Amino acid sequence: MAGVPPVDEPSAPPPNGNGDGNHGRHRKHAASGQRADSPSPALERVPAVVGARVGSEGTVQVAVSAKLAEPAEELVEAPATSRTTPSPADGPAAADASGHGGWRHSYQLGLLLILVVQSGLALRLLWSNSVFQDEAEYLWYGHMEWAHWLHGTPLPTYYLSGAPVVYPPLGALADSVAGLAGARLLSLLFMLAATALLYGTASRLFTRSAGLIAAAIFVAVGPTADMSVWATYDPMAIFLMALSSWLAVRAARGRLTELWIFLAAAVMVLADAAKWATGLWNPVIIALVVLAAPTGWAMALARGVRMVSYAVAIAAPALYVFGGSKYLVQISASTTQRGSGGNAQFSVLWTAAPLVGMVLVLALLAVVLSWRERGGRQTLLCAVLALAVLLAPLYQAHIQTTVSLYKHVVFGSWFGAIAAGYAMSRAVVVNAAKGWRVGLAAATFTGLVGFGQASGWYGYWPNSGPLLAAVERQLPVRGPMLMDAGDQMVMLYDLQHAGVQPEIMTSYAFTPDAISTMIESHKVWMVETDTGTGIPPDSASESVASNPRAMAQAGYRRVARIRWRDHDGAVGWFTIWVLPRGLHGAA
Repeated sequence: MAGVPPVDEPSAPPPNGNGDGNHGRHRKHAASGQRADSPSPALERVPAVVGARVGSEGTVQVAVSAKLAEPAEELVEAPATSRTTPSPADGPAAADASGHGGWRHSYQLGLLLILVVQSGLALRLLWSNSVFQDEAEYLWYGHMEWAHWLHGTPLPTYYLSGAPVVYPPLGALADSVAGLAGARLLSLLFMLAATALLYGTASRLFTRSAGLIAAAIFVAVGPTADMSVWATYDPMAIFLMALSSWLAVRAARGRLTELWIFLAAAVMVLADAAKWATGLWNPVIIALVVLAAPTGWAMALARGVRMVSYAVAIAAPALYVFGGSKYLVQISASTTQRGSGGNAQFSVLWTAAPLVGMVLVLALLAVVLSWRERGGRQTLLCAVLALAVLLAPLYQAHIQTTVSLYKHVVFGSWFGAIAAGYAMSRAVVVNAAKGWRVGLAAATFTGLVGFGQASGWYGYWPNSGPLLAAVERQLPVRGPMLMDAGDQMVMLYDLQHAGVQPEIMTSYAFTPDAISTMIESHKVWMVETDTGTGIPPDSASESVASNPRAMAQAGYRRVARIRWRDHDGAVGWFTIWVLPRGLHGAA
């Protein structure tokens, strides 16, 4: 399939150590001048391989028949593989290692089917709800970036969770072409590419059957469907993280090892820039460079050191040139020094359990299976991949917040799915004809759980369409507006599409007394509040804005009270107050 990295070569280098990834039989045919489909007289007497299993000492024991062999296969006993170097998990017994074009096509068709399923799960959500406040913020800021680049328009001060020059302009470009749906479809492309790269990475580390199962499990995870249509920086960051991981594994063999390591470091830095929190998984990517290397420990560790050096050499000047101290403040405020959210640590872990539980269990199973069968570096690899699943839940439990947890677990699930695919692919070795059913059952069960998760998480905010219509009826803008924090960003985005750039202040930035003073002195001509089930008290609800009699005494008139209901059954009200014409600023 286009865009999917080739994964035909075995995971360990050939015995001569040249690491070029070419099968010996291909070189043999090329050297002799014979066609690959014409057996030589010497090969006509070689019996065909009809079965194989991995022996207790790491050798491959082969069962044969008296039928004519494939001309390209050699009937030899494979040497035991080093216990410190990763190699194909399925061994040459599975169809993975046969090299036949038919099997390769079947894996590609399987991946295509998985991508189609992922698209279907995502597209059912695409038009299911209006713009979310995070989507609105980044798309709106992306349009502001374009205005700044093209016309010199001053940029507003916002502390974003990623570099404002990476995703926002790209998302805004898609938004300009096809609206919110276009920006969400861009995210779908990023996530489809991440799934394809997952297949490629797992196939290189283990086998194509492991890669296919890993991709299926990742797609079945509920938050993956959500991320596939979120018009935010997360899908782009996941894609870049996946690309960096694939490059890191690709560096394990070939003549351009140093180039692959450098590219992996550069893309890893770009992923961190797209979303600062992606840096939490940088150690996992670096570990892939080390643990996938077909060398001794000293040289493998040296690869990791060089990757870190390249990343620092790229990130330091880029941070200085593009953002300077402003980016450092953004990183601190939005990520590294983010304040406690007030959620109990156990509550955060309990919330994460159904989101990552299946992937984590299968990843831990991979650790056990690898330790029992091979040990060494491959077991460490599976352990690192399992740990990646826990990074987001553990960090958010540390800062005591569940905010964006359902998004952050997708990053770790991408790595965990690799180990899960390896664990389930072992069933194919035990029974090549029916073993695939185990992986299919695991992916199906994960999908049944994840289907409801995706619907619930994606639709938990109320539709803002009626609120936008009510605000537009009061146009033209007559001065500053005061709105609830989330509604402020939604209105900035929606009104921007209508060609209006109002000054909208968020109630989140003021104390209740400050809001009361602004209202009583007529500093704002419109006041909007959002109250309802599950919405905690904020500055607006504790000010005169929540008191209809006080608002009337201040000269405001209520022009809209809009009832909303979300998918979970929560209900509430959007309430809009405006000053009659001529009163704004009169107090």
